[in-house]
Amino acid sequence: SLFAWTHVSLLIIVTQCHFMIQNIYNGLVWFILPVSMIVINDCMAYLCGFYFGRTPLIKLSPKKTWEGFI
Repeated sequence: SLFAWTHVSLLIIVTQCHFMIQNIYNGLVWFILPVSMIVINDCMAYLCGFYFGRTPLIKLSPKKTWEGFI
């Protein structure tokens, strides 16, 4: 009946929301950690290439260097 479907739907929605709120910080760590590592890697590659770079990497990107890539 409609009463049973309403209760089952509410139970599923409330249970999923409860588990999502309860475990939000565990998932947030696995999102922020890789993103921050990529940003830090990109910044350090830029700085190393800027300060130590001498050898151009490719003609398509003339400001990129092997030193920044490594």
